[in-house]
Amino acid sequence: MQTQLIEKLQKLLAKAQNSATTPEESATFMAKVQQMMLEHNLDYQALEQKEEIESGFDPLDQTKTKWKQGLACFIASFHGCMAYIALDKSIVIVGKPKNVSIARMLYLYCSNEIERLSKELCKGRGKSFANNFKVGCMSAIIQAMKNERENQKRLYHGNENALIVINQYENDYSLSKSFVANSMNLKTKKSGVTANNRDAYSSGFSAGSGIYGNFGKNRLSY
Repeated sequence: MQTQLIEKLQKLLAKAQNSATTPEESATFMAKVQQMMLEHNLDYQALEQKEEIESGFDPLDQTKTKWKQGLACFIASFHGCMAYIALDKSIVIVGKPKNVSIARMLYLYCSNEIERLSKELCKGRGKSFANNFKVGCMSAIIQAMKNERENQKRLYHGNENALIVINQYENDYSLSKSFVANSMNLKTKKSGVTANNRDAYSSGFSAGSGIYGNFGKNRLSY
């Protein structure tokens, strides 16, 4: 029975990772995998096929915009990857292929939504207001992702296998970080994203609070 379940989950995972799958379909497949694994108290390591940390993926984006760089770095780390900014300002993600695919999909969705909301709600208010608005949106997305991860940990406290599933991204992040430091010989440094217009930031935070939750009807995190 468990063998059949694992095979079914692996097929769903393969569909989620298929390049022909739309972002919405991939989100649905990943959420179904998560739901079934937690319902059956299944260890994620029993499902996952061996994947190595890889680099050299197509750049996620190419931008000097700090909020986009900050958003990409957080989404990457949240999904077990490392993001770095190349000399030409390309954002490159290093990690397991499955994790990179999910992080890429979520970043593109969130950044596009932030730009869309800014055009709708910041029209005629100037470039500075719009930039601070976008920083607020980014912060709201990051907070929503953190809240979801903590809520999952509280909900499944004491369930060892469920916590393995939830913590898998954190374990993968450690592997990605080590790969960047040891195999790619890159040094990391923190760069903050700041806002200097509180009203614009607050407006952005409020407008962006539903972006992560609205990514389809299902969530991407484990």
